[in-house]
Amino acid sequence: MSEISNSSEEYGLLGKKPIRREQYDDGATVIKDKVVDATGADLRIRYLSDYNFLIAAKQSPYNSNKFSRESKDFLNDILQGKQTTEKFFEFLETFEKRDD
Repeated sequence: MSEISNSSEEYGLLGKKPIRREQYDDGATVIKDKVVDATGADLRIRYLSDYNFLIAAKQSPYNSNKFSRESKDFLNDILQGKQTTEKFFEFLETFEKRDD
């Protein structure tokens, strides 16, 4: 079983308005061209999992067992920084459109 890496992201929530962590730390933000006091903002942390997927039409060449088998390592390598998205796009071009 492969291990899923987790990342976190911090931000402030000023009422319903999300603000960057830097603005939360500074205690101020700009909303509609006006400086707004952000000292009452709540700090929020969300945890993100690294994963990837493709949404493909039913007749797409990417909606196949062959693509699933051949793309698995490629997609995992992109997440780990071992492969570039440009190379992945070149890989995608090797799949021919299906005429079903």
